[in-house]
Amino acid sequence: AILDHLKFGCDFLLACWDSKQMSMVAMVGDPNLDHSWWIAAEIIDVLGVARPVFRVDKTHPGTEVACEAAAALASAS
Repeated sequence: AILDHLKFGCDFLLACWDSKQMSMVAMVGDPNLDHSWWIAAEIIDVLGVARPVFRVDKTHPGTEVACEAAAALASAS
């Protein structure tokens, strides 16, 4: 059971990687807007509110996010 949870987390992190754009999705949504409503993010999508995607790539560095993902994947291997 615990290995299933580890696999789920690793699969989630791997799905954040976009090999075509050589980037990693670090966050989806506007934290200020998203946290001002007491509704699920899925409902925000249904309402048609734009939710920006923040990526880590060559021009948008994100050392912390990339290193944390790499550490999580390494610890599960």
